[in-house]
Amino acid sequence: MLPFYLVFAAVLFPSSFKCKEVSELDRLLQRNQSGGFASGTQLYDYLKAHKCVGLTAGRARVYSTRGQYVCIYDPKDNKMSIYPCAWTRREMLSK
Repeated sequence: MLPFYLVFAAVLFPSSFKCKEVSELDRLLQRNQSGGFASGTQLYDYLKAHKCVGLTAGRARVYSTRGQYVCIYDPKDNKMSIYPCAWTRREMLSK
């Protein structure tokens, strides 16, 4: 069984994100991969400041595509913080 702190860290640092702008998504992914966030608080503050959120398991619909990027939305979430959709990379979505 994994120690509690490892499970907690995995929850704090999701590997998939969606952002209002593609450029913000790329910046976030690059910073996350290079270990740029020392704590969950830093990651949360960055997400909030740059209109990004972590992806959670569930269904989403594709609103638009642009190369390797897809703009997705959840039709059940009528209070979505990023309207009309949020950009992520195709590779971050499962089929």
